Amino acid sequence: MYVCAKQQSVEIWKSAGAHVMCATVAFGMGIDKPDVRFVIHHSVPKDLESYVRESGRAGRDGHDAHYYIFFHFEDRTKHLRNISSLPDNDRKLICLNGLNDIVKYCISPVCRRQQIVGYFDGEDTSGNICNRSCDICSGGKNVHPADRGEDAIKVVSCLESMQQVNPKVTTKFLALTFHGSKANTVISKGFHHVREYGMGKDKFSEKQPPKFHQFLIMDNISARQLRPAN
Repeated sequence: MYVCAKQQSVEIWKSAGAHVMCATVAFGMGIDKPDVRFVIHHSVPKDLESYVRESGRAGRDGHDAHYYIFFHFEDRTKHLRNISSLPDNDRKLICLNGLNDIVKYCISPVCRRQQIVGYFDGEDTSGNICNRSCDICSGGKNVHPADRGEDAIKVVSCLESMQQVNPKVTTKFLALTFHGSKANTVISKGFHHVREYGMGKDKFSEKQPPKFHQFLIMDNISARQLRPAN
């Protein structure tokens, strides 16, 4: 009797003949193996609901399990290409918001459990932490929100000034320019001439601006939203 390679691999894995299964997201549908100890995403899922569903395949026996995402901000580009091909309707906006939610989950310095519970319950979850079981809390990196409105205004203003010099501005060049980098790539493009050049030098370390800028992108922040009406 012929048995397809996929089904054979599933049976070997379920019978503990193999300890690791590499698969697409479709594999998890209908799988109920209670002793899965970890789920690893090699790139960011399309939204937070997908992540919770897919990572939930581990720990079904009630014992500790581990979930990992290998994340790079540029990973969202693949999903953005797929979203951009959709018709301009509510579904497209839902997909974009869903992508932004999972990216914020990856880059936010807030307890992972607190973020997930807050997303699904829509309530204040400031006291709903994970007892140091997530990477944020175990590393002592959990922070409280702070008002960075003035910094956001300066960053967006810097972006607008840079776009007058060169319409194609990446988050990397924005961060370098705002921090006052003397890199040849910044100087050669003339970004050192913008008024906001170096404004963020005393506000951020060299590693901080990219993440701050990424949050502005995720929240679709514009100059019109930041500046008070006349």
